[in-house]
Amino acid sequence: MTNIPVSQEAASSLYYYPKGVINAHLPDSPKPPPSEFALQNPLEWLNCVVVATCETLIAIKIPTKNIARVGLDFTSSTILPVRRGRISLNTPHQFRENTQVCAKSWKHHTAQV
Repeated sequence: MTNIPVSQEAASSLYYYPKGVINAHLPDSPKPPPSEFALQNPLEWLNCVVVATCETLIAIKIPTKNIARVGLDFTSSTILPVRRGRISLNTPHQFRENTQVCAKSWKHHTAQV
């Protein structure tokens, strides 16, 4: 959280992904991702938004009416596809083995694929 008038960090929060980098098998599937894939479970990204935002808001101890904007920074530039209701596309059973619905880690090196 940044105190904009004085350009100073007021609070922050870190969220460590429980499953970490996925390179052995896809979430809820025994299928391994292709070589050089480094994925992250999209459900962990969504949990991060909730957990890190709440922890930061609790830490700053100011009235929420004084908060102008909320922005999040991730170490990746993946667009996370979600359905209505912020449900990750890998949640339905039929997409669980599709690597394109997983978030790409910053370690992901398959731009040529």
